[in-house]
Amino acid sequence: MKGELRGLYLLLVLLAASFAFGKFQGGFVPWFLFYVTLSLTLYVGAVALGALRKVVVARELSPKRLTAGETLHVTIRYRVLSHFPLSWLYFREKSDLKHPRQGHLVFGWRNAGEINYSLSRIPRGRHLFEGIEVTAGDLFGFVKKRLSATDREEVLVYPRVRPIRLWRTANDRNAGHSFSMNRISENVTSVVGVRDYVPGDRLHRIHWKATARGQGLKVKEFEHRTTNDFLFVLDRREWSYGGRRELFERAVSLTASLIAYAIDRRFSTGLVSCGKKRAVFPLGRSQDHMLRLFEHLATVEADGKEPLSQTLLREAVYLPAGATLVIVTPLLDDPLSQALIQLAYRKVKVELLWIADPEDRPKADGRWLETLASLGIKTVRIADDNFDEALRGGISDGIPTA
Repeated sequence: MKGELRGLYLLLVLLAASFAFGKFQGGFVPWFLFYVTLSLTLYVGAVALGALRKVVVARELSPKRLTAGETLHVTIRYRVLSHFPLSWLYFREKSDLKHPRQGHLVFGWRNAGEINYSLSRIPRGRHLFEGIEVTAGDLFGFVKKRLSATDREEVLVYPRVRPIRLWRTANDRNAGHSFSMNRISENVTSVVGVRDYVPGDRLHRIHWKATARGQGLKVKEFEHRTTNDFLFVLDRREWSYGGRRELFERAVSLTASLIAYAIDRRFSTGLVSCGKKRAVFPLGRSQDHMLRLFEHLATVEADGKEPLSQTLLREAVYLPAGATLVIVTPLLDDPLSQALIQLAYRKVKVELLWIADPEDRPKADGRWLETLASLGIKTVRIADDNFDEALRGGISDGIPTA
């Protein structure tokens, strides 16, 4: 406050000096200087006392729900309810969005007005507009007064959904969630064989007669049927991305795009997302379900510590019969490979969407792809934002993408 009124204190000193000079010197010029200084001091004092006492500020955001890359339109409306004229007003946004138009200067003596501006290419996330700081002062810059207007608003930016014309994994001839739910009890008449027990198998699948023969725990093998039910597993482990923000954004965008593709065709989708907090969304295919998934994907970050392999083995136990596990990750390593081997042995259908950095080609790429192919696991290499081309199949940097 002292810094804001420093100019007024200076004028008071000048006023006293000009008065003393007028009394000592006399004449027209000294007293003229005194009255000019007096008028200026009264004006600046009035600004210091009355500015911003009756100023109303409101903000309007449109739209409050948008997709990454779209444009946000902002309108700031203000009214000066007092009759005291203000020569200028300066509005500064308090927001977590960094943009070049956070400050707006308005000249003139108007008592009301509005400021319109747009923010383009808004990034994914939940963005807060916490308030507006209003500054006013005299015409000569002697004093400044500030007012913080509380106008807290929130904008939710969903991940970008890119068009996908064909996803080969989805098959219109499959029955989907209704078929899967009818088969989830796994009737004993569909048993086609037995195999060794693998950690994570449900206890009700143990074949007790085969186990009693003394060859270790055995579990039932059921007839394998594939449906158009998809459980997406998004890798949110911080170490997997190595600080490469663009890879994580691509992973989130790909997940959202495939969820939209599936639900538009009335296929059921679920989501497993393990970061600082674990979030699991069961299968669903309504528009409300898709909105819940998108609201979660709008705010996720690569902040997890748990390896993806642990997440897969834990969550695959609850996978409905016939559903496909769709894994989105930038990392191919030994623990993940071992987890995929276990899933393949348990006849879980898996598709791996590998978010690859086009500038980083480890020598092990070919070995990993051969290993996954031998397990019957479809691997799609996603090296850019053209998801449609990668999912339909093709060659990227000499590596098959489908």
